[in-house]
Amino acid sequence: MRRSSLVILLSVLISCLPGISRAEIREESFELNPYFGYCTGSNSHVLCHKDFYGLRAGYNITKNWGIEGAFDYAVSTADMFHADVVYHLMPEKRLTPFVVAGVGFADVHPKHGHSYDSVMGNIGIGAKYAISDCVGLRADLRDVQTHSNNVIVSAGLTFTFGGKKPKPVAAAQPVEPKPEPTPLPAPKPEPTPLPAPKPEAAAPPAPVKEPETVQLVLEDVHFGHDKAALTPEAKEILKKNIEILKAHPGMRVEIQGHTSMIGTEDYNMKLSVKRAGAVKDYLVKEGGISPDSLSVKGYGKTEPELIEKYPKKKESNEARTNRRVHFEITVK
Repeated sequence: MRRSSLVILLSVLISCLPGISRAEIREESFELNPYFGYCTGSNSHVLCHKDFYGLRAGYNITKNWGIEGAFDYAVSTADMFHADVVYHLMPEKRLTPFVVAGVGFADVHPKHGHSYDSVMGNIGIGAKYAISDCVGLRADLRDVQTHSNNVIVSAGLTFTFGGKKPKPVAAAQPVEPKPEPTPLPAPKPEPTPLPAPKPEAAAPPAPVKEPETVQLVLEDVHFGHDKAALTPEAKEILKKNIEILKAHPGMRVEIQGHTSMIGTEDYNMKLSVKRAGAVKDYLVKEGGISPDSLSVKGYGKTEPELIEKYPKKKESNEARTNRRVHFEITVK
């Protein structure tokens, strides 16, 4: 029986190893965690210094939040059932710390003495380390309250099933240089016609010059990593943009916030709105621009200026370029 269980476990590990890509906590995924542990630091003669074995089954609602149910078996002394809530602190990393808390039920049956039932609660910390997309390691340190205070240390394997796969980042396509247009030959001068023997006509009116088209450009401003505060360089650029806006009072502008590829879509969307809002506040309060002529929209990381080859490198040239606010003139 032990040999067949070991063969099944090795088969699961081998099948998962070729799939290593972006190991992280996946939204809407299921986890199965067999573990062993040891109870220490207790004032209970029943549970203190006992080996523990158990099994957890969990479901990750989002990358950060998950729920799980667990069965703990303290050798010859107690059975415990509990439901817990898990919060992952860095779900996009291979090493993911977490905090956990929950409540449950303990059936205590000591070797010497009467058996009894007890409500239990537990709170603790831990970490998960992803070996591949579907296999990882997990360690927990928990404070368990039953009829007494107990500290349990446990470790085991984690098997992950299903869940949403991360979207692949499109590779940057090389841009082929456009051929320069062939210059047109200079037009040949037309021959001057001979004057006709007619009386002189009245002089034609002077041609009316058409107004020149002025190209209006509002310069982008950039931000630090995970920041929405305006830098001194950004304020200098906005002062120049304020002069252009005051010179064209009928202009309508959409202020568009953008971020780099680091972080979740939801977090970056909120950050891009904050950046656009900070620019609008400066134009209104410091420049006296009418708020009715300005609108704000956040794009998060959906429309990068440059494709980031290394999306987790926060100080790459592409990441610094993408952390920006762009001005889209809607009405001149």
